Amino acid sequence: MSLVSIITFQPSLIGLLFQLAIFLVFLKYAYAVLAQRAAGYESPPEINADMINQGLDLPFKQLGIFLLIGFIGGAVYRNTGPVAAYVYDIIINLFIPATVMVLAIDNSFFRAINPILLFSIIRRMGLPYLILCIFLLILQGGGGLVMSLFGRPESFLAALFIFNIFSMYFLLIMFNMMGYAIYQHHEALGYPIEIEPDEQTRKTNQESTKQYVGMPNDIEVLIKEGQIAKVVGRLKALIKTQPGEISTHRLLHKLAMMANDTVAVLDNGESLISKLIERNYTGEAASVIVDIMTLQSSFQIGNADLIYPLARQLVSTGKGQHALDIINGYAQRFPQHPDIPRLYLLAAKILCETLKKDNRAKGLLVNLLKTYPKHELAPEIASYLEVVNRLSTSH
Repeated sequence: MSLVSIITFQPSLIGLLFQLAIFLVFLKYAYAVLAQRAAGYESPPEINADMINQGLDLPFKQLGIFLLIGFIGGAVYRNTGPVAAYVYDIIINLFIPATVMVLAIDNSFFRAINPILLFSIIRRMGLPYLILCIFLLILQGGGGLVMSLFGRPESFLAALFIFNIFSMYFLLIMFNMMGYAIYQHHEALGYPIEIEPDEQTRKTNQESTKQYVGMPNDIEVLIKEGQIAKVVGRLKALIKTQPGEISTHRLLHKLAMMANDTVAVLDNGESLISKLIERNYTGEAASVIVDIMTLQSSFQIGNADLIYPLARQLVSTGKGQHALDIINGYAQRFPQHPDIPRLYLLAAKILCETLKKDNRAKGLLVNLLKTYPKHELAPEIASYLEVVNRLSTSH
């Protein structure tokens, strides 16, 4: 059910399809919340068109998994009876959180139903996984519990509205909890995160509060007087003598953007991005590159190692076009770099899922397979090419 039901007075095919569309978009956002939390970010992702379009196949894969679970459950009940079906139900409820996690991380239907992989996740997480399952089961009944607190509404539409609001709320909590579970056990699961727990948060807070602390007195005075252009010039001179001080680079970027000083922003940009990524502040680095590209869309990063983590972060926050822009021309500029296959696979996904340019995506994938036929990503590239081909023929 969805909130659209409250404005649908009688069931119709259009109404049901509209409800399904709302549910799928909401489920996609829930997966984005899970992925963001798993990477170490406490704030939820932005809601925009890129975020919704990127990876829109996730909800369909999840629905496909539930249909498969139901089909197998029905077969178990018919062939072996209710006791075996009950045992099957218990086992499935234990595996479902792991399925959701794998789907969020890998976006792979077949990996998400691989029992060996799912059992490995449960074993690596251990007791915390079982505790997580208990809390998720409790939250599943959250919508119904809240409904009981409201009594029995006279209007069916009012009851549906209340149920949907709280069901969606509890679903977001569940996905956030699963993301946090991945984050807390990322080393055991082999999942790369972008912000380290506890220590990284402490360092971030310290560095943000030190933005002006330790600056020469004349800079603090100029800032208080609002003489931004003079501060920018002073900071540029300071960076030449203290190039490793990230707080100076951060302040220069912030004030140069305020002063619309394009030259200062561009000169400082790559150095700041490099320092941020070294410290695992990939989210902040992505914000910096977006700022830079608003001033100069043709800006290119000279350090090949910075582009993949930046592009990946941009995609995760719904900025697929920006990611594509920084990937563009990468193979020509860095022809021997090992990041080429994974970067161009990411570019193909952006072209197909966000920009709906299937033919361009297909060209990239075909070229990747020809150039890197034995690369470890070759099976995934071939699999995605099949998906793009099916989409092209269906259009």
